[in-house]
Amino acid sequence: RALWKNQLRGTWALGLAMTRQRPLSMQYGLLSVTTLMDDYPTCTLKVNLGMNQYPVKVSAKKELSEGRVLNTSLGWGPTGIEMKAIIERSLTSYCTWSMGLQHATLEGLTWLLQVKRGNVSLRVPITIASNVTSDSYGYTLIYWSLMSWLLDEVIGETIADDEIPRQPLDRKEEQAGLMELEKSRRDAEQQVAMMTQAAAMKCQREAIRGGLVILSATYFLEGPLPTAMDATVPLQFWVSADSKLTLPSTPKSQMLGFYRLGGVSKKEPLVPWWRRMLKRATSTASGKALAADDSARLRIRYQYSGDTFEITVRDDEGLQLPSPRAMLLGSNNRVR
Repeated sequence: RALWKNQLRGTWALGLAMTRQRPLSMQYGLLSVTTLMDDYPTCTLKVNLGMNQYPVKVSAKKELSEGRVLNTSLGWGPTGIEMKAIIERSLTSYCTWSMGLQHATLEGLTWLLQVKRGNVSLRVPITIASNVTSDSYGYTLIYWSLMSWLLDEVIGETIADDEIPRQPLDRKEEQAGLMELEKSRRDAEQQVAMMTQAAAMKCQREAIRGGLVILSATYFLEGPLPTAMDATVPLQFWVSADSKLTLPSTPKSQMLGFYRLGGVSKKEPLVPWWRRMLKRATSTASGKALAADDSARLRIRYQYSGDTFEITVRDDEGLQLPSPRAMLLGSNNRVR
């Protein structure tokens, strides 16, 4: 029955039975009240007699996003309490996937997995912890709650499009970006002009004492439209008095004498936080740093102590010259 202008809906049921010993007796009773307000979660209060071990139960249902619903419930009875939190996700128009946790006083902590297609469902309960008085029970509950949420995010991204499309730039944004790139290029050229004399003096000093001489350096961008800039002067300028060159672990375009290569990039897509963390963790575990631009590189050929070396690094990879990672090309009188 609808109540209060369709904001609440009430349901009641009564089960009666007749036997020879008792002409009329009540077998079960149910009273349920559900909210129907659009801007709030759907909440239900159920009071039953003789139906299950939890005579009082409160539940809530909230749509998190399209095709994704969070169901929570709290039941109370003589044997204790039962709490559930389950995320239900639509895989297709006919199939749903549910995953969540159930805590019960007598049963402990259970991981609930369910796949439902039409009227057929497969439910797999997995007992995680049965001793609710254990000191580690609370940590186990938090851990599996986070794991369930993260796994649901991964499933959601897997069934969605593999890559979120980048948003196109409008004309004003494109023009502003082109102007910014041109300004960055002109500023870098002015900086290189001011570095040239000092770089030449350092080059002569290093050549006399067999120190670090930058023969050539190219900052380049790989791709269908490759671009490059000559970085020989800026790098020779930064060679220190002890014949060393140290580059920080930041994009080279942020250094004096450099500028950002390429054109105006499109807006970055919104990537879920868990995907960014997973990419960072994977890169860290493999010993690789995340590059600001995966296709930008810096190739350096230099002389040191009578030999010629060459090395190529990623855009935001730190580097110190001379480097043991550099490839030996030969002696100075043979390789230029």
